[in-house]
Amino acid sequence: MYDPGEPFSDTGLDGVWGTGDDGEGDGKSAYNPNHDNFFAEDPLTRADTLPLATLQNLNLHIDAGTQDEFQFNIHAENFVQTILDRGLNVTIENGFSEDFPSVSHFDENRIYVRHPGGHVGFNKEDIGLSFKQAKKGIEEAIVVANRFTTLFSFVSDHFTGGDYGTDPYELNKYPSKMEVAYFKSPSLNRKMKFG
Repeated sequence: MYDPGEPFSDTGLDGVWGTGDDGEGDGKSAYNPNHDNFFAEDPLTRADTLPLATLQNLNLHIDAGTQDEFQFNIHAENFVQTILDRGLNVTIENGFSEDFPSVSHFDENRIYVRHPGGHVGFNKEDIGLSFKQAKKGIEEAIVVANRFTTLFSFVSDHFTGGDYGTDPYELNKYPSKMEVAYFKSPSLNRKMKFG
């Protein structure tokens, strides 16, 4: 953010003179032309100014890592506090459920899951060589899997007319399964496998 009177380089958005990009040579500190629109869509402002009836009817799923390198968890905490300050409930969970059926959030319209981990969720892969080591697994990658599982379960449970919720009947009627498929990768020039 630029404060009046601060020195600045009048080289535009890219910081390199002579490229002719936005703001270069105009005598002002450069902002992206979409800057105002970006700030107008700020989630905190939205949560604070939406009519309460509109906000109340939104299903909100939020998750954030407590060790996030971008500190998105701070933004999530502030957003959740704004919702609470407006008198709406938010179910707050610390960590992910270890039991898949209990991932479901049928009765909650607003949920916030804090989890250990960073922005993506993992830094390394180490599944070991034995089944026991593999079961203990890629701890950070399990966080990523839990993030997706929890989000998709929430969406399924709240999707009007959705057929893939996480209640026992639907789990039995539409069991999840892993299939393996292949595609030819032009950039790697070989066949690739994916789940």
